[in-house]
Amino acid sequence: MTKRLEWIARHAADATWSAARAAEFARELGFAPEDAWAIAISTSELVTNAVRYAGWGRVILRPLHDPMVGLEVRVEDRGPGIADMEAVWVDGYSAGRFVREPQERTSLGTGLGAVRRLMDWAGMERREGGGLAVIARKWVGTVPSAARASKAR
Repeated sequence: MTKRLEWIARHAADATWSAARAAEFARELGFAPEDAWAIAISTSELVTNAVRYAGWGRVILRPLHDPMVGLEVRVEDRGPGIADMEAVWVDGYSAGRFVREPQERTSLGTGLGAVRRLMDWAGMERREGGGLAVIARKWVGTVPSAARASKAR
C-alpha cells in the first residue's frame, strides 16, 4: 500500500512541483492519465491559494481505500480564513468577494469551482487555532461531477 506524502509549499513555484508530484502519485494508485492531470490541476489551485492568501500551506496526499481506491488532496494553512466558505466554490468569487468587473479582479475567480468540477468531492473546514484545510477527493474510474451534470442535460 502506498503511504501518504506530505510537504510544505511556500513559493508560487511550489504549485507546479506539487501538481507534478500529485499526478505521479495518482498514476501510482492506478488513475488514468486524464484523471491524474485533473488531480494535478486541483492540487496546483489549492497550493496556489494557500501560498497567495496564507503565505504557505502543508500539502498532504493520502490514498483512500473505502472500498474504492482514491486519493485525497489536503492543503492546510494558518491564514486569515474565509468568511463565506460556500461562496468560494462559485465562479466569480475572488479574494473574499464576488467580482464582476475584470479590472477589479486579482484572479479569474474560477479556481475552487474548477476543483469541485474536476474532483469527485471538495470541501473545506476551519482549523483549530486558525486557518483552513481545503480537501479534494477523487476515486479511480469515476466521472467528475461536471461531466455527470453535462450528461444529464
